[in-house]
Amino acid sequence: MIATTPYKTNELVFRPFLPEILVKNALLLGIAAYFAFLSARSGHSWWLIGTALAAWLDLLVVCRYNTQMIVIRGFTLICRRGTLRVRENTFPLGRVDLEIDQSLLGRIMGYGTVRLLVGNNIIVLHQIAFVSELQAVIAKRQSEMILLLAERRSIVNGQTWGQTVSSVSH
Repeated sequence: MIATTPYKTNELVFRPFLPEILVKNALLLGIAAYFAFLSARSGHSWWLIGTALAAWLDLLVVCRYNTQMIVIRGFTLICRRGTLRVRENTFPLGRVDLEIDQSLLGRIMGYGTVRLLVGNNIIVLHQIAFVSELQAVIAKRQSEMILLLAERRSIVNGQTWGQTVSSVSH
């Protein structure tokens, strides 16, 4: 049997900030364990409500990590979100405007809220890691796309890029 990776190697995947999720996970599991201890020690089962609530919140935190993702594949941006109802939007990078909001801790740790603006669509993803790299990759791919389009136009017009530059300089 051949092992396969879930994503192609030429894809860049951006997910929520993992250390923050791990800290929230540990805190919520600790709270659930404390309530379970109180229930066992006191003999009152109503402490188990706190255990169930903390465990449910922890499940939401873990699911949130697995439900938000930004994938850049070539000149395409794919945005996935949702747990039970997964929504996936695919946009050409040339039409994507990116807006990033970061708190002080987010700037220090490198995560933030990403708003993708495409036409009338606004997609918001919270606590995405490596937002500065995401912004740099999108800007680089958009400029590569512009250069490729300019090169194609000059070839269609019967000129190569070098001929275009030399004719402008004379």
